[in-house]
Amino acid sequence: ITLNIIDLTANYQGSESLTLNLSTGQKTLDAEKIRYDFILTIPDLNNPLNPSKRTFNADAWFVKDIGVVRFQGNGTILGALSGGGINFADTTKTVSQNLTSYDIK
Repeated sequence: ITLNIIDLTANYQGSESLTLNLSTGQKTLDAEKIRYDFILTIPDLNNPLNPSKRTFNADAWFVKDIGVVRFQGNGTILGALSGGGINFADTTKTVSQNLTSYDIK
């Protein structure tokens, strides 16, 4: 029996124009949207052929020469994508993070 415990996929959703409220004022930028789907499979020891699956989704917007400018979606997957780790304490929380300033050197 092969069982994938964690499955993460990323799919390109297209370009969007985003207006960011930066510390220097509003700025409209062209961003590329990526949809992340994180599927967690939890084995059932009493019925190993019928594991439980939980799906979490989040979106990220990337701007050329800047990087990620917005995250939005399930807090569980956003923690993993942003380097904060995976926290299953509250899997229903929706999180939104927006870039507020940047400096290109």
